[in-house]
Amino acid sequence: MERAELSNHDVMIYGRAKTEMTGISDVVSFSDESITLNMADGDMTVEGEGLKIDSFDSKSGRLTVNGKINALIYYGDAERKGKRRLFG
Repeated sequence: MERAELSNHDVMIYGRAKTEMTGISDVVSFSDESITLNMADGDMTVEGEGLKIDSFDSKSGRLTVNGKINALIYYGDAERKGKRRLFG
């Protein structure tokens, strides 16, 4: 898969209990409270409780996380200063 195809990033959250994402190039670290991810345009951290990576396909860039989602934090590209939070 071309790296350019991973630059498209979508997040779907189902009842704050399940999250499906696209555009993920790597899982940097994970615990039951935090998952840090690489994307083409920066990094992202998922914060929550009882987090579990259900599936990750590095070729397609698809990731599924189960557990209570408290926050999504984006870091990285030149257009953003600081962090953007969703929830939390």
